[in-house]
Amino acid sequence: MKKLNFDYLTAYSANQYAFMPMPYMLIENPVFSELGAGEKILYTLMLNRVSLSRNNLEQYTDKEGRLYIIYTVAQVEKSMCCSHPTAVKYLKNLTEIGLIERVRQGMGKPTITYVKDFASVAIEHGANNMRSVGCAEGKMPEANKKEQKLKNLTSGSKEFELQEVKKFNPSKIEYSHTDYSNPSLNEDNFMLGKRKNICLSEEELMGLREDYGNRLEGLLDECSDRIFARGSGPGLDPIKNYYRYIQTIAKTLGYVTDAQIAAEQAEKRAAAEAAEATEKAQAQAELDAWYAEKMQEYGVDTKEEIDRITEAYSKKLIEKWRKGDF
Repeated sequence: MKKLNFDYLTAYSANQYAFMPMPYMLIENPVFSELGAGEKILYTLMLNRVSLSRNNLEQYTDKEGRLYIIYTVAQVEKSMCCSHPTAVKYLKNLTEIGLIERVRQGMGKPTITYVKDFASVAIEHGANNMRSVGCAEGKMPEANKKEQKLKNLTSGSKEFELQEVKKFNPSKIEYSHTDYSNPSLNEDNFMLGKRKNICLSEEELMGLREDYGNRLEGLLDECSDRIFARGSGPGLDPIKNYYRYIQTIAKTLGYVTDAQIAAEQAEKRAAAEAAEATEKAQAQAELDAWYAEKMQEYGVDTKEEIDRITEAYSKKLIEKWRKGDF
C-alpha cells in the first residue's frame, strides 16, 4: 500500500468533519460476532438513514407504524465503496442475522428495508446468559422484568394492550400525592426517549400510549431531543411533570390523539353518509316529479301504468330501429 502524505489535524480541522457513531454493542456483544466490519458499518449507515426517515413519517412509515428506508444495492455499493457482489453479501448477512428485513414492492418500485432494533435481541441474549450462569429457573431479574413491562406498555401490538389502558382517562391522573420536584428518585418510573431523559410512571405511560398509539415512540424521541437541547443550569426551572410537558409538545407539533382521529373519521363518515342521503333524496324527488308530469300527460293514476306505457313505447322504438323505419 502506498503511503500518502496526509496533513496533521488541528483544533479547527478536527471540528469540521461529520462523524457517524457506531453502537459499541455491535462490537463487544457476542450476538454480532459473526458479522464482519463491513456489515456493521453498513448497518450503522442504515441506522442513520432511519433517523432521516423520522423526519418524513408519512412517506416512510407502513400501515403498522413501522419505519423503513430505501437503500438499493447500487446505493450500498456507492456508500461502502465496494463491488456489487460484496454489497449483496453485506445485505444477505444482515438479513440472515435479522438486523434488517428487505421487502420487494414490485411494479418497478424499489425494495424497502426495515432496520431492526439491534439492542432488543442483544439485551435478551444478555438475559439468557444470566439465566445460564445461576438465575433460578422460571424467575426473571428485576431489571429484565422492568424492561419487559416497558416493552409491553410501549408496544403497538394489540396483544400487549392491557385492559386498563382501554379505559384509561389521562385527565384523571392524581398528582396531589406525588413529588415531581425530582421524579427520577422514584425507581419504579421508566426513563424513556432516545436519550433516556424522560421520566414517566407506568400510569402516565399507559395514558400516553392510549392517546398516541404507534406515534408515541416518535413523540417521545422528539421530546427527548428538546429536553437535551434545553439543557439545565442556574435560572432554568427543571421539568417537574414530564407527562404534561409531553402533552404540551404534542400540541405544539400538531400531534393528535387516537380519540381525535377516531372522532374526525366518524365526522367524515357522517358527512359522507349525509351527502349520499341528500343526493339520493334529490334523485328520488326528481323521479317523483317526472312520474307526476307523465301521469298528468297520459291521464293515468299510478306509476305502474306509466312504466307499462314507457315500456310499450320503448318496444315500438326498438322495432322501428330494427326495420330501419326512422
